[in-house]
Amino acid sequence: MENSSFEEFIGFNAGRDFYVYGAGVVAYYFSLELFQKGIKVKEFVVSNGADGENELFGLPVKNLEEVIYDLQDAAIVVATLPRLHSDIAALLQEVHPKQIHYISDTEYLQARVKYPSMDGEVYQVVTAKMRPMLEKLEEQERKNREFCSYYYQTSRNTYTGADYDTGLYLKDWMLARKESDRFQNRVRALISGLKVEDKVEVLRIIGRLNCLMDGEGVTYDGEENKQALKVQTDFTPAVYQIANRMYAYKDYLMPVKHFEPSVFYYHNGADCLSEKSMEYINASKKDIIDAGAYVGDSAIVFRRIFSGKIYSFEAYPKNFEDMKVTLQMNGAEEIIPVAYALSDQRATEKLFLNKGVASTANSFTANGFSTFEDGDSVEVQTISLDEYVAEHDLHVGLIKTDVEGAEQKLLRGGVNTIITQRPVLLISIYHNIDDFFEIKPWLQNMNLGYSFKIIRPILNYSFFNETMLLAEPKL
Repeated sequence: MENSSFEEFIGFNAGRDFYVYGAGVVAYYFSLELFQKGIKVKEFVVSNGADGENELFGLPVKNLEEVIYDLQDAAIVVATLPRLHSDIAALLQEVHPKQIHYISDTEYLQARVKYPSMDGEVYQVVTAKMRPMLEKLEEQERKNREFCSYYYQTSRNTYTGADYDTGLYLKDWMLARKESDRFQNRVRALISGLKVEDKVEVLRIIGRLNCLMDGEGVTYDGEENKQALKVQTDFTPAVYQIANRMYAYKDYLMPVKHFEPSVFYYHNGADCLSEKSMEYINASKKDIIDAGAYVGDSAIVFRRIFSGKIYSFEAYPKNFEDMKVTLQMNGAEEIIPVAYALSDQRATEKLFLNKGVASTANSFTANGFSTFEDGDSVEVQTISLDEYVAEHDLHVGLIKTDVEGAEQKLLRGGVNTIITQRPVLLISIYHNIDDFFEIKPWLQNMNLGYSFKIIRPILNYSFFNETMLLAEPKL
């Protein structure tokens, strides 16, 4: 049975809920190991008759059937006799193998040597030891929730930028600021030709990133706070589990519980298109390019906004298979799933897998995220947009991209399509500093008559995640 080390398992599953399968001294030993690493165990899981009200060391003990759906997106330490692992593996077959750590014979013996039995006296001792750690972690969790989720400190919010995309910028941002003249020139090129409100938006983002670099908090205005709270209260509680691998937001269905507010609440910026652009796309049922389709979330939203066919490009095999399930669940016959990544050429490339955010942020750049490692990758097929459009005789009305920092390669591979068909562009520019500064001037210098707008959805967890560039042709 394939199994990583305990440390590798913890690293791979950073950000997930952790469960311990078992409810004896070995389970205690491993829950204590997790607690000492700052990881709170959510529950103990058993498959032999817990009544749902039992607890161990202050934590609930649940029957497997009560939590089996939750475990599909969780990390599980199987802390039982190793000879039972094959039977348990059969019960957990819906869970990805890298989300499960089956303790080894050596680890089992280490636990039993430390805690040979669990009589009443020993139980009281270890429970007394566990409870303060649990209380400490729960208090820290509460503080983090208050600090990062709602953007509030008294009447105004100060935010440290503790989200994964901030980490992408900080090192490059620090280096870029040292080149003062070049940095200023990049800022001027980015805001050139923008409307006043879009210039303000760009300068606000830059100013807030500078505040983070200088070790300061970021202050949000009242309207932003209200909107962030509105998203939190209106959107998040409206996502439900319907059945095994079936989740819903309103009447949208997906096989994974990953409904992004930027997609389902803000419609990936599509609401910002002008009436002329909407008429241009829909009157002749222009084709839609959905690059970085994940599991088809953007596509099932776009199908209600645009009248043409949607070509959804997703190269990561697991996401692609889930996308086909999404399309089937929603009866979306007008969406064509395409198992390619759009790039600047037809090739086989290495796609690095992001371990922290449910496969939504896989990248062709190994050092893009702190959670990428050279060993965590798959080979995928790429194709240029120009080649695909020519092969399938597409009439493109809109290109949406969210390809984790590969936007510029995609655009270079679609130059002919952009020049000859002048589609509306919805381009993510938040993944790295070069995308943020370079994509808009590059398009502007093509002199195709595009107008530009900066779209920053106000979210309850970041001040610049999901920022997009909207480019509309003069019609």
